[in-house]
Amino acid sequence: MRLSLLFWFVCVLVVGWVVGVPLRAASNFVVNGEFLAGLDGWESRGSVFTTGGSAALADDGEARSLLYQGMELEGGNYAFSFDFRNLLSAAVPPGAALDTFFATLYFSASPELFDPEDLTGVSGFEALLDLDVNGPRLFAGEVGLSPAGSELTRYTTDFTLAEPMTVFAVFDLVDLNGINDDSLVLIDNVTLIPEPRHAALVAAGVVLVMMVLYRRMG
Repeated sequence: MRLSLLFWFVCVLVVGWVVGVPLRAASNFVVNGEFLAGLDGWESRGSVFTTGGSAALADDGEARSLLYQGMELEGGNYAFSFDFRNLLSAAVPPGAALDTFFATLYFSASPELFDPEDLTGVSGFEALLDLDVNGPRLFAGEVGLSPAGSELTRYTTDFTLAEPMTVFAVFDLVDLNGINDDSLVLIDNVTLIPEPRHAALVAAGVVLVMMVLYRRMG
């Protein structure tokens, strides 16, 4: 009886370690994802600033505004998410198009060469969503209500890296209607973490191996 209780206690400790270590490490992947320290940890171009604890991309005097950050990752499965608020303009003058926001993950084996405008240093990419005043068009992942507030929408997706790579999360607002300072997109709660389902599968495998060993011991 004591051996059985000890066995299951050890199982709980091991599973907690297997699942908990990657999830605790997740906060290190995106620096300042809640923008509590302004834009520290991020690169930006154009009209990008913080307001109310969120990052804002605008078209104030700029045809294009970019916010991005690179993260060095090992091979494995990852989950990426962020909250956004759509404040894009509905104005479309003749011959123009709607202002549009893009979210993309770029993969780079040469991060020192990466440029989000001319796309140098890019080994591959995954388009996530396009957004205009009518709402998002998804290429991957899903959207839903954000637990951070009713005015925010949460985007989530997952991806797999076959080898170590630097992943750049890039947010891009393009002024396509030619009207100055009429569009805004807010970004908040950006996270990139080890895929939780992958950690759960690993934990289940550990428990299975320990059960086999326990039976042999019995």
